[in-house]
Amino acid sequence: MENVYEQRLTGLYESFGYSRFRTTKFEPYELYSFNRDFLRSGRIITFTDLDGSLKALKPDITLSVVKNSGGTPGKLYYLETVYRPRDHRFAELRQAGVECLGTVDDYSLCEVVALAAKSLLCFADPGRAAGEGGSAFLLLSDLELLGAVFDAFGVPDGAKSELTALFEAKNADGISSFCAKYGIEGADSLRELARLFLPLDEGLKRLGELCPAAVPKAERLRELSVTAELFGVRELLRLDLSTAGNLDYYNGLIFRGVVAGVPFNVLSGGQYDLLPARMGSPLGAVGFAVYLDEVENSIGAPVNARPDEILLYNDEKSLKNAALRANELRAAGRKVLVMNEAEYEKSASKRR
Repeated sequence: MENVYEQRLTGLYESFGYSRFRTTKFEPYELYSFNRDFLRSGRIITFTDLDGSLKALKPDITLSVVKNSGGTPGKLYYLETVYRPRDHRFAELRQAGVECLGTVDDYSLCEVVALAAKSLLCFADPGRAAGEGGSAFLLLSDLELLGAVFDAFGVPDGAKSELTALFEAKNADGISSFCAKYGIEGADSLRELARLFLPLDEGLKRLGELCPAAVPKAERLRELSVTAELFGVRELLRLDLSTAGNLDYYNGLIFRGVVAGVPFNVLSGGQYDLLPARMGSPLGAVGFAVYLDEVENSIGAPVNARPDEILLYNDEKSLKNAALRANELRAAGRKVLVMNEAEYEKSASKRR
């Protein structure tokens, strides 16, 4: 049974017209062995099927979505369990997510970003406005923009992954040492760029001051900021160039989500055209995953909403009356619990 978080996310995605994608617990092992570099972990639970074929408990949903798309565009969401190493053992981890396959135009890109931001608000404290105390933020970067920044400072191609790792860690001392090692001028600007965490428009302005040569590659983020206003999520967006992720997986826009009270990223995503191309599907692709376990382990799962009405019965006549009245109330949009009076008293005494 879905908890309240899952119900909120499902309602959100369906309100945007996304269809639910469902999959089995396992896929052919080759799907993951051939795409191991796209996985967060290379460790996979495998077993031999009755026909002798090798299967795997799925460690990833996106691969299944792309595999089963057959090259057909679509807007999908999922609510599934993946099986990954965690704390030195395999664990069942609950995830929700969105995948948009097809032409990734400005609208599709912004719609997925908006869904990611609105997903964070499903967990954030509703008593605090986003941006006022920071209940939730979506951190944005762009790999083409980051590449333009590195090119502007003359970073050698063979050293870009090293600097990317330093940006991800916001390692100011490491960036200074890196610049000294490769004879790169502008260490102060690179350090500040790595530390950027500003509202998107302010961040882009500061980026232009620190690295004017990279401004043309910031156009996608600038357009995203304008369109995000239409979805009501602009105030949640932050420019953070330390958001890099798997360079073998993503291209273009990349983002991650944080929520107050959770010490880990609760969401990650971006544009990943490379994966469908590698799997023989000529599709653009953008999406994200929400790590429900990270949220629930940190701030708990909310209890399911209580019924609006409770109707009790203790004999055949009262049962009939309760059933008829429940139908009327439900038709009016009310949540109604019908229960035997004695059983209700027993359950109520346990709750006291």
